[in-house]
Amino acid sequence: MADKVWKAFERKVARFFGTERTPGSGSSGTFSKSNNPLRTTSDTLHERLYVEAKRDKNFLGRQLLRLLDKVTSEAGKEKKIPVIALKEYGRHNFYIVVRSDHLVTVAREAFDAKKESGRS
Repeated sequence: MADKVWKAFERKVARFFGTERTPGSGSSGTFSKSNNPLRTTSDTLHERLYVEAKRDKNFLGRQLLRLLDKVTSEAGKEKKIPVIALKEYGRHNFYIVVRSDHLVTVAREAFDAKKESGRS
């Protein structure tokens, strides 16, 4: 029997980070069971990253995907990589949203900018 679409997506994301999908992940998954040796609700078994893989069924996901489409289109006109920075009022840090195939390039740009400015 074929994987459900969301399970296949979790597997794809896990492979992207060089790990595997967590069987029974999520709030209703195996984490709450005392005999679970994995001890994570993350969608992957990565040792350092907590990954939550979401598809576009919820309202927020659709809004974010529309914004990504718009920014991708505008960035393409300028031959640039699209990056979205999200920050909630009152919070110190922000989140960066990029396409998976742009992640390494964007991380390098951020690293180089930090290095050049002397920030740690």
